[in-house]
Amino acid sequence: MIIAISNPSRQHTHRVVEALAKGGTHEVIFLTSFWFMPETIVWHKWLKKIPGIKGQVSKKSSDVVDDKIVITHWTGILFSFFGRFFYKGEKRSFIEDKIHDRWVANWVGKKRPDILIGYEKSCLRSFRAVKGYGGTTLLDLAQVHASFIEKLRAQYSFFRTITGSDALFYNVSERKKEEYNLLPNNIVRLP
Repeated sequence: MIIAISNPSRQHTHRVVEALAKGGTHEVIFLTSFWFMPETIVWHKWLKKIPGIKGQVSKKSSDVVDDKIVITHWTGILFSFFGRFFYKGEKRSFIEDKIHDRWVANWVGKKRPDILIGYEKSCLRSFRAVKGYGGTTLLDLAQVHASFIEKLRAQYSFFRTITGSDALFYNVSERKKEEYNLLPNNIVRLP
């Protein structure tokens, strides 16, 4: 059984990858925008020279995750670096998630993993691709349900600030809800 974990570059996903890989009963693939692999990619060594990068890199690396199971894509890496100059906050995150999702959907269409674990806002196309051949989708929900965030946004101005414009918030919420609809109706237990 092949389990693919897709995440643009969230900081704690590697813990899920570590746990699944440690089990040793399944082939695990980690699909991400950026993963720090200093021994395998020469230009990563230059990253160490950027001020403040050490903390960021530590969130995108792990001594436990074997670099051989990590697959990155250059479009995600480029947007992660250059998108910061054009977009801020939730807008940048949403664009990065959609770029990643497009790449993963393409990968999924070719490799057809049995299970794809995705993260909110970044797995709609990927989940559709998995459903297309009868695979299983699991959502690692990093936040509360989109409907609850709507309530928080209406009640507290702070949530309006961090969730972006009304149009952006609507688009993000609709995407999350579509992802929820692509989940299985039953719980999958991994042996």
